[in-house]
Amino acid sequence: MLDYYKIFGIPRGSDYPVIKSAYKRLAIKYHPDKNPGNKAAEEFFKVINEAHQLLSKPDQKAQYDLLLEYYYQKYSATYQRTSSKHYKRPTPKTERSIYDRYGKYSWKNTPKYNTAPSYRVDRNYFKVQFLTLGLVALVSIFVIAISWYNQHLHDLKVSEIKAKNEKTLSEAQLLYDKGQYRVALTTIEELIRENPIDPQFYHEKEDMVASLFNLTTQLYRQADYSRAIKNLEVLRDYQSPMRLATWKMMADCNLQLNNYSKAIHALEYILIRDKRNIELIISIGDIYHTKLNRSKKALAYYNKAKYLFKEFQSASYGEAFELIMPVEKTPEIYYELFNKRAEANKAIGNYEEAITDYNWAIFLHPKRGQSYLLRGDCYRKQGNIEKACKDFKRSEELGNNSVQSLRHKYCI
Repeated sequence: MLDYYKIFGIPRGSDYPVIKSAYKRLAIKYHPDKNPGNKAAEEFFKVINEAHQLLSKPDQKAQYDLLLEYYYQKYSATYQRTSSKHYKRPTPKTERSIYDRYGKYSWKNTPKYNTAPSYRVDRNYFKVQFLTLGLVALVSIFVIAISWYNQHLHDLKVSEIKAKNEKTLSEAQLLYDKGQYRVALTTIEELIRENPIDPQFYHEKEDMVASLFNLTTQLYRQADYSRAIKNLEVLRDYQSPMRLATWKMMADCNLQLNNYSKAIHALEYILIRDKRNIELIISIGDIYHTKLNRSKKALAYYNKAKYLFKEFQSASYGEAFELIMPVEKTPEIYYELFNKRAEANKAIGNYEEAITDYNWAIFLHPKRGQSYLLRGDCYRKQGNIEKACKDFKRSEELGNNSVQSLRHKYCI
């Protein structure tokens, strides 16, 4: 006798919520759509469906529990009786002839078959046979009628559930068409919870989420950031897993709407999946520094970007990369990194570290006068007027005329 509780992995006599939870877990795992071509999974799926149908009906479950308890009690008693008997090996006997094994037979006790009573085939015989066959036929007809009736009731129930689900699905689509995307998706998720093994509703949800993503992309390209961000918040809750493109749109929309904390949250999620994206790290640092005025927090990201810069260059040119790296081929993003890191250090009064950053910027682009001007300003704030004036002069020589006022004020 199959123990359905053991198949579900739950205690005997469990309540229906426990049974339903175990059934959903196994049904999703062994559904034929998830195990194509796996006959064993298909057969096991049939068994768990049969178990759920029986245990979901209180009357049948009560009868089954009694039978299962009786089965285990009988099995336990039988096992105890069997184990209590001690097997004794028979003592071998010496056999000299066939009579020692089977004993002697008296032929006088042989039955005389010619005197045995004969069975008569008469009218009464046919009457008994006819009544027996008639009774068997009536019982068969009754059983078939009951089975047909139960199947008919089952088909009616299935039809009612299907009609109800189709109506709910139509209502969800109508809500979606009216722009109530969250309510529509919540309705479909409720259908999925009620019908965990029906793939139709999973497909409907995926199609609706994909349609919403395409609509949101159009709004984003049209710069309608307010409407786009509302749709993106719905996608965040129902798109599983959430696509990187969705996170990027969410970050940019929040940035355009001045929701800087939410923009950083989205960018940091992208960074979890793309930890070595130096441009992304610098972008987060820029928001902290220029939009939120949190220079120390910005420095944490600029430092991370600087570490990656050195790691990339060391991997390409060795530990002494600054001596052999072709600065003219260095990406512009690195020059911007050191300038931004220097600005953040200046904002918190760390002029010595800012000067180091400007040294790197000048090393990468020695013909740009702006870096000399900014480094000279750091020297001035440190009180080193001599070095400041040299940088001011060099900046002017490179065509930066805005430095003239500083030279006249501090150097001439």
